[in-house]
Amino acid sequence: MVESNWTDICWRKSQASGLNGCIEIGRRNEYVYVRDSKDPNKSCIRVTDVQWNDFIGQVRHGVFDLLDS
Repeated sequence: MVESNWTDICWRKSQASGLNGCIEIGRRNEYVYVRDSKDPNKSCIRVTDVQWNDFIGQVRHGVFDLLDS
């Protein structure tokens, strides 16, 4: 779901992010919000804690890794 009201969310950005930006995440209630740090005034994506944890688990297991061609 796309959200446009996130003024009360405390955003976090990875310490590994560079000058080119990164994504930021924030939590409110049972939701995780994701936005582009280069353009924080645009809409963000809202997912449930369960969906976020599933996504992070898939990342850790290499599901989204690109194959060398």
